[in-house]
Amino acid sequence: EPAVRLRILEMKAKCEEEYDSGMAKRTFAEVEQLAMKQHKYYLASRASGEQGILAFVTGNLSEATRRVKGAYMFAKYLRDAAAHVRYAEIIGLGIQQAGRPQRALAFLDEAIATQKTHPEVALPYIAYNAKIAALGDLGRYNDALALADQAMFLPRTYQFYGQLQSLLTSRSDVLVKADK
Repeated sequence: EPAVRLRILEMKAKCEEEYDSGMAKRTFAEVEQLAMKQHKYYLASRASGEQGILAFVTGNLSEATRRVKGAYMFAKYLRDAAAHVRYAEIIGLGIQQAGRPQRALAFLDEAIATQKTHPEVALPYIAYNAKIAALGDLGRYNDALALADQAMFLPRTYQFYGQLQSLLTSRSDVLVKADK
């Protein structure tokens, strides 16, 4: 059954992302091809975007940029809120890590705002962490610390310890910068 095969490959690729980027990239390429054949363009776009993220991890910045930008634009066009949030936050993170925090804020704010209008989409913790770092890089320490405190409410309430640890790390990085 083609639809079942596609779903299984999608889940396989997501698992592989955690331990083998090369294997995950190949599986996402297969997902992209099968999704196109089944006219599931949103899924093909997401698979391409995930290949872009994996390309970034392995150092292929041109492929990463092309694929993630494409997935971002397609998600906006199709009004795929979850993908829109994911790729906006990934683009913002990449720009922030490249040393352009002011430019990163546009994408990070977009990811956060999009999720707020679509509460069914998971909170964009990557965007929150990257925005805290970007604000710290810009010397806006009070804004960064306030955002960190605000973002920690749900992880504390629901005991999401991984997200809480990440936010606390981002907050401590700002405190170190503020002390210098």
